[in-house]
Amino acid sequence: MNRQEVREIADLYLSRLDERLERRLAEFGATVEGRFAEFGATVGQRFAAFGATVDRRFVELDVKMERRLVELESRIESKMTAGFAAVRIEFNDRLSAQYRDLLRWFFIFSAGTIVPLTGLMIALVKL
Repeated sequence: MNRQEVREIADLYLSRLDERLERRLAEFGATVEGRFAEFGATVGQRFAAFGATVDRRFVELDVKMERRLVELESRIESKMTAGFAAVRIEFNDRLSAQYRDLLRWFFIFSAGTIVPLTGLMIALVKL
């Protein structure tokens, strides 16, 4: 066997090896690509499911918060109504007491003025 024949055999063997490697690399690439596509689809589905779960929970929390706010608002409103009623009653009581005191002093000062005037009028009439 001469050198030329060895080289041809080696080239033939290497070309077959090269073809097999290219074929296997192509198959491996297709397999990896398919697995990545499956993984991407799975991840997409999981993210979509997670997004739906998060949206549902936010809706539930929003409803729960709205219900609590309504309850709190009604409690505050009832307490304010009771408080304002108590303030109104106290204000009316104090105003009535003030009015009563004002009338008492009015009659006392009026009597203090009317009695001397009456005495003066009687004295003037007798003259």
